[in-house]
Amino acid sequence: MASNKFVSRIIKGSEWHFYLESGSTYKRKHGSDSDAITYVKEREVYFNRPGFDTSAVRHELFHIYISESNTNSSPDFTKDDMEDLGAEIVGEFGPLIVQEADFIHNKLLVLNKK
Repeated sequence: MASNKFVSRIIKGSEWHFYLESGSTYKRKHGSDSDAITYVKEREVYFNRPGFDTSAVRHELFHIYISESNTNSSPDFTKDDMEDLGAEIVGEFGPLIVQEADFIHNKLLVLNKK
């Protein structure tokens, strides 16, 4: 599924790959209802070029931090539990998420320059 133009980052001890795809490729592979998608099991994130910005990268990084927080073993999480988890992630990793998002965004733009 992946192309050879990707950014690789270690996040919470796991290697993740980030890809930027054209609008038509993204829509064909992942559908038209989003501008980015994270495949947790594959540790891959795909971005739709027309909607690609640092906000989208931060959004997907947050999904990664949630997935790497072992919440799958807690199916009874309440809304309050999720709020606390989100607040903990922002409190502990917020600046790093912003820094990583900027790096990933800029690197993908350079790799996919046309």
